[in-house]
Amino acid sequence: RECTDDEVKSDSGTVTMCLTEGLGNFLLATGGMASNAQVPSWARNLEGKFPLKVVDAKGNASLTVTSITPGTVPAALFAVPADYQDMGGMMGGMGGGRRGNN
Repeated sequence: RECTDDEVKSDSGTVTMCLTEGLGNFLLATGGMASNAQVPSWARNLEGKFPLKVVDAKGNASLTVTSITPGTVPAALFAVPADYQDMGGMMGGMGGGRRGNN
């Protein structure tokens, strides 16, 4: 798949991302539910683009897409496992889906 190199600057430095379109939006570890204030400005500029390769200023690749298989993802992959246990209450609410009062 074709992609275009683009330098992306952030507080932690500059990386080169080879960006492509048509794969949807790139989501950070914070997920798609993060407020706009939680998403770094460099990530907001990726709307509609997806990085196929990310290389830091020293030439080290931190992400390289090697294969793309078009299609839908089975709904079963998003189902909560039968043995799931909510651990949000452990350690004062620090360990899971629920957050304790600060």
